[in-house]
Amino acid sequence: LLNKITGKPYILHIHSRGHLEPASLIRRYGLKLMEFFAYRNAKQVIFVSSRISKELNKPGMIIPVGIDIAKFKSSSKDPSLASIPGKKICFIGRLIKVKGVNHLIHAFSKLDEDASLVIVGDGDEKENLIDLVKNYNLENKVFFLGYKPSANIMPYIDLFVLPSLSEGLPHTILEAIICKKPVVASDVGDINKLVNHYLVQAGDVNHLSLTIKAALNEKKLEKLPKEYSIDNTIYNIRQIFI
Repeated sequence: LLNKITGKPYILHIHSRGHLEPASLIRRYGLKLMEFFAYRNAKQVIFVSSRISKELNKPGMIIPVGIDIAKFKSSSKDPSLASIPGKKICFIGRLIKVKGVNHLIHAFSKLDEDASLVIVGDGDEKENLIDLVKNYNLENKVFFLGYKPSANIMPYIDLFVLPSLSEGLPHTILEAIICKKPVVASDVGDINKLVNHYLVQAGDVNHLSLTIKAALNEKKLEKLPKEYSIDNTIYNIRQIFI
């Protein structure tokens, strides 16, 4: 609409599968309608992963998200972590269905490790997830911290887990890698370009639980490809404006 009124061009920067992600029918069809108009007149479309472009069947440039390493070198530990016992298994992200946090809680309930589950973020599913924790009698082992800057959390955990049902290329995985934390993640989107050691099928609770146990004990780390540096991302996006 602003493009029509002002005549100024616009660029779309796509981070997810939009209407293809699991959600209510109203949300999915609403997104589909918005996408229909948004894609029509965009000067350029940037996708953070090739798989998103392919699944949406839309052409565009592929520019991976970048990570600013300096932000994590000067961070301080969030005080709320001090009272959490055992090894810290952590999820950071929106608490919505597509993130699969319910599967993570279920998988965690099967573990016999000296560990706590730290859930960082807010969203529509928070109350349902709290109820699920109560159903598993895990109130003393699962901690909801609400929104926190990841720089104050990620360097101070033992394992990062992303059990999503759908993703593009998650920024939190990049953060975990530069903080030298093992990563367990669903094999969706372009995650397999970043994670090699501990990939699981989305929604497979038993596999997720076994993989978390292995990652806690083996502690295998991933390496960050140079293309995911923030400088590389900035350079490539700037070229569009030249």
